[in-house]
Amino acid sequence: MSPETSAADTDFPTAVDPAPLTSPSLLSTPEWELFRKHLHDSLVHLESSLGPSVSLLQTSNGKQLRPLLVFSAAALFSPPREETVQAAVAAELIHLASLVHDDVIDQAPLRRGQPSINAAQGNQTAVLAGDSLFAEAFRVLSAPGLIPVMPYFVAAIQAMCAGEIRQGQSQFALDRSRRDYLHRSGQKTGSLIEACCRAGATIAGADKTDVNRLGKFGRFLGIGFQVVDDVLDFTGQEKELGKPTGNDFRQGNLTLPIIYLLQDPTYGTWFRETLEKKTWPPTLAFQTYKALEQSGALERSRDTAEAYIAKAKKVLSPFPPSAALDLLSEITQGILDRLPAS
Repeated sequence: MSPETSAADTDFPTAVDPAPLTSPSLLSTPEWELFRKHLHDSLVHLESSLGPSVSLLQTSNGKQLRPLLVFSAAALFSPPREETVQAAVAAELIHLASLVHDDVIDQAPLRRGQPSINAAQGNQTAVLAGDSLFAEAFRVLSAPGLIPVMPYFVAAIQAMCAGEIRQGQSQFALDRSRRDYLHRSGQKTGSLIEACCRAGATIAGADKTDVNRLGKFGRFLGIGFQVVDDVLDFTGQEKELGKPTGNDFRQGNLTLPIIYLLQDPTYGTWFRETLEKKTWPPTLAFQTYKALEQSGALERSRDTAEAYIAKAKKVLSPFPPSAALDLLSEITQGILDRLPAS
């Protein structure tokens, strides 16, 4: 059974704007401003050798979720200090480097609403720009006070690379399981968010139990974040996301909504047979979107995101009430609030 189509509908509808992930007011502090200054200085330093490619990153409007988590995890135990600021800078540089490399792999034309570095300057420049961002991150992390947290970020980068390689090896793998998807989401997205939480807590002097607890929180939060992103890949506004919608599907990365669609008794057989033909009609994007809606695959994906956000919140329950805990709760809920109403 296939959903109704219209010949004019050749792309994923994007009628609903997702709520943005906002920065909590608690981080309107001198330390947060210092973080922004240090990040800006690092990017200016790179621009002096790489040219205008890095300026695309300076002017983009990212959510800076990972630095927020470094700060908020630290704030559970002590006020932010210079090492907190520097760890937040390194976390954002690593994240930016991964985005630059992802855009090369995905041949993405846009990043944060403007031409990606690979689209504007070519793949060679983009790869080297990403490498330079990684190098700058580890220059920052090489400061004596940050040596204890460097292993967290090394492990995160290794996990991100492993997840990306596995994804490339399984394009259009119609037998991909929910378990495999969640594991890879933990690698590609959860690992760096986990590292940020562990780093903030460690710098602030937390004991091993609390560092591990914050790491677990970050892993659940990262998986929830990835599921939300994958739902928005079909339902979000391109102008809000700052990148093309439906790009994962076009690249053969079968995310959770597609996995659930393939499992559906009504639409799953039709969709599997359509993909196996490898000669897709121009209306396939619209048909897929309607099938995702009508089968409940989008709703199941939302439910999965909510479940992981709930797990993340539960991990925080042993911590006593504080402004820092409120901040973490606000960040966590903000990720879920990016989803459009069902």
